[in-house]
Amino acid sequence: MRGRTLAWRRLVAVWAPAAAFLLLSLVGLVWLSGKTVGRQAQVARDVQRLEERVQRLQRLRRQAAEERAAVEELYTGMRFLNSKVFGSLEKRLTPILRDVGAANRMAGLRPTRFSYDAKKVKKMGLFRFGINFNVTGRFAQIVDLLRGLKASPQFLVVDSIKLAGEKGTATDELKMSVHLSTYLAQADATLLKALTAGAPSKEGGR
Repeated sequence: MRGRTLAWRRLVAVWAPAAAFLLLSLVGLVWLSGKTVGRQAQVARDVQRLEERVQRLQRLRRQAAEERAAVEELYTGMRFLNSKVFGSLEKRLTPILRDVGAANRMAGLRPTRFSYDAKKVKKMGLFRFGINFNVTGRFAQIVDLLRGLKASPQFLVVDSIKLAGEKGTATDELKMSVHLSTYLAQADATLLKALTAGAPSKEGGR
């Protein structure tokens, strides 16, 4: 037994460095393992943050695409209105007058004293073109006139109907002043001036 102890002591120079190296290796392994675990946790957090950013960017991209589509749809609608609905005075004047005449004929009315007015609507970038005429007829004919104007494919707004029947008379006929208006995307200045009897077009903010 004592011989073994002496041998162990005699060989201490051999096994001591090996034991020390083993101990240091274990310590280093533990330290590296802890550092690796910490690094993995940091990497996992970084990955999670990146994924959240990617998801947020994807949502923003979808939102931007939807907004672009909405704006394009709006522009398409405006182009359609300007070209097909509002159009120009030169192209729409004859159809409008034709439909106004047809509505009056359907109601059995004979319009007189046509006059026109116009103003520029700055906020809309359009011209508001007005048509005023007088008719004489019964209330039922007024209803028929409005029905005929409503059936017109032209964009027409009945702004006002002023009644001027004489009081105390036995007749049921009424004198009416009807004012219609429409919007135009374009209006030739010369034609507009001729229709409005040379009066300059008014400018409106609404």
